[in-house]
Amino acid sequence: MRIRPAFAMLWPMTRMSRTAVAVLAFAMLPAAMLGCGGQKVYNLSGTVTFQGRPVPAGQIVFEPDASAGNIGQAAFAKIKDGRYDTRIDGSGALGGPHLVRIHGRDGIPRGELLNGLPLFRRDYETKVDLPKADAKQDFEVPADWRG
Repeated sequence: MRIRPAFAMLWPMTRMSRTAVAVLAFAMLPAAMLGCGGQKVYNLSGTVTFQGRPVPAGQIVFEPDASAGNIGQAAFAKIKDGRYDTRIDGSGALGGPHLVRIHGRDGIPRGELLNGLPLFRRDYETKVDLPKADAKQDFEVPADWRG
């Protein structure tokens, strides 16, 4: 008596059809690896300062500017000691026009606020045209910005 795995009974296929499914799955693998839409993303790094000093902690978000025709997935990175890098703790960005949102924290842990208190009442926002290549992009939050 031949014992068959349980899933074989749920999905009865001939050897030929299983081979066809395997070939089809293998053929689709490169498309799946490209991701949705196959849009190329680039790594960004740089500094974030406020009042001339590095922002101790926070997050920076790069949102494609749909009003300028740039549509796609947003990118982000953590800010630590005034530096960010999408390769280390974040996700890469598309090139082209973006809305940039900077959420700065004082870096002094307080209970559940591991990154400390906000440096400004509202996130700082600016627009930037990112290159279609890995790049360094520095940001200076205006000294009088309080949101």
